[in-house]
Amino acid sequence: MTPFPKIKDTYLACGEATSSAVESRGHLGYIESNLLPDEQIVYKANLHWKIFWKSSFIVLVGIFCLAVHEILAGALTGIGLALALRAFIDYKSSEFGVTTKRVIIKVGFLRRRTLELLLRQVEPHGQARGTFQYARGAES
Repeated sequence: MTPFPKIKDTYLACGEATSSAVESRGHLGYIESNLLPDEQIVYKANLHWKIFWKSSFIVLVGIFCLAVHEILAGALTGIGLALALRAFIDYKSSEFGVTTKRVIIKVGFLRRRTLELLLRQVEPHGQARGTFQYARGAES
């Protein structure tokens, strides 16, 4: 029994490349293709959709400016769409995952950057203390 909870059985273990989930995707991601023997994906995440807010706002302002000035509206909409393309590429080319042995992060399309940490190297960042405990200076 592993100490990690299993997440919906949608992620593949090493050697399960003929699964229907992989066939429907058409290719393996960075995390799936770099699993160690006897390693399974516990959790996988993407960038948050908030990265599209800035570009969406600029496109909407461009659309509303259409009534005032067509050239300004076209420029703003074009800038917003260019920012949306950049955010979309960042969104699709970033992978974050936790496996039974490592934490894996892959970011970038043309200039790919990866970070792989063994779980034993990951330390807790901080501890949660209540206001009363903080005021007392109590250690947990």
